[in-house]
Amino acid sequence: RQMTVFRPVGEADDRLPETSLYPVTLPLREASEGIVITLAQMITDKLKLYPQLAGLRITLEESRLEYHPFLQSRNELLHPFLRVSLDRTALTYGIGM
Repeated sequence: RQMTVFRPVGEADDRLPETSLYPVTLPLREASEGIVITLAQMITDKLKLYPQLAGLRITLEESRLEYHPFLQSRNELLHPFLRVSLDRTALTYGIGM
């Protein structure tokens, strides 16, 4: 959710760093299913708007895979600008799925 709401501003860089990269393990179809969940988490008037989410249909018109650099610590990967962390064990589990 934080990666969606608080996207970094500035120019996109088409160059990838010369280091090991984690592979994408989430299919586009599953990522699009997460849009409704992300919207549900951002709604402030949940009592009024939650029931309307059941009938919501999402259609992707375009998609983009965006690279975000993380710093590696002992157990986590840390995003220096967004102040988001990812558990490295969870990423390892996701790769094996």
